[in-house]
Amino acid sequence: MKILALLLLVFFSPTYAKTITTCLDYTPHMNINNGAKKWSGPNIETLHHIAKQLSMELDTTIRAPFARCMVLLKTGEIDIVAGLINTEERAKLFHMLPYGVKNQLAIFHLKANKNKFNSLNQLKDLIIGMHRAFALPDNIKQSALFQHLTPIASVKTGLRMTLKGRIDGVLATIATGKTTIDKWPELHDKFSFTPVEVDKEISKNKKIYLAISRKSSLSEHLSKIRRIIKRLAENPELQHLHIKP
Repeated sequence: MKILALLLLVFFSPTYAKTITTCLDYTPHMNINNGAKKWSGPNIETLHHIAKQLSMELDTTIRAPFARCMVLLKTGEIDIVAGLINTEERAKLFHMLPYGVKNQLAIFHLKANKNKFNSLNQLKDLIIGMHRAFALPDNIKQSALFQHLTPIASVKTGLRMTLKGRIDGVLATIATGKTTIDKWPELHDKFSFTPVEVDKEISKNKKIYLAISRKSSLSEHLSKIRRIIKRLAENPELQHLHIKP
């Protein structure tokens, strides 16, 4: 009877999906559909799709500066971070899996100052803010633009600094800049942007990566995650996520 009771307990007890934990240095855009709230945006949606295919739950509650997120990933306190470019250092620390394409960089500036950004090779004394934890592509580091960059805490902070005239613009991906502006009413209708095209060879490697902690149990599923990414890339309903393994 004890064995039977134990078997019944095993078969009829609820099962709980393992949680995959990520870390964000921003609050994702949220869609509300039929009263249900859901984070949206290419990176966060990709993570949700991967978690679902692994029969796991995604925990997106951790908010921290980007540098802190990377420390948590290194120590295994979180499992995964999305939206990264690959570097030699990161490849040594984490499992780096390509899953999509980078959004183009641009300088966001006040509409009234657009003429100052006609040539990104002749910025004179302009100061451009850049998220202090942003990993710059080599072509930007080797361009004239690099000499005008100064670290900022966040894209939102940089845009507010631009409004106050403390800096002249903010370097960010077009998607990030637009999302930030759309979210904060005080920024609406005040900004324009100039795409960064400092080199015809702009980033031969346009891929973005998932970084998975080598100390996470998720690292045991790398082959399966690669297959999931491939299937997501072939799904026409998910083309807005720009998944391309």
